[in-house]
Amino acid sequence: MATLSTFDDTNFSCEVLKSDIPVVVLFTSAWCGPGRQMLPVMVELCEAFADQVKVGTLDTDNAPDTVATYKITTLPTLCVFEKAVIKRGTWAGTRSGFLSREQVVDMITPLLRDDSQ
Repeated sequence: MATLSTFDDTNFSCEVLKSDIPVVVLFTSAWCGPGRQMLPVMVELCEAFADQVKVGTLDTDNAPDTVATYKITTLPTLCVFEKAVIKRGTWAGTRSGFLSREQVVDMITPLLRDDSQ
């Protein structure tokens, strides 16, 4: 069973930016109601895409450097990081506010590898 990752200033570069697979990061905080509502969605996606996508959360109160680097001003904010896109100095996608499972899947689907070819 896949486990929801936890990111912070100390592990963000290694766990997210240097990941060989796409990474979905929910920037949120303990006091953010919509972020708490998204946690079950994140756990479900973690299990559904375990070998294809890394899924995790970042508590913005405990990661001020990362929050400043990515100019996170609204919570929750979901960012999708993909190695090839990061090399161009950006990330693959970002959306703020509560997102449904379907909305998150729509964000990550274009980055999934098709191993059937």
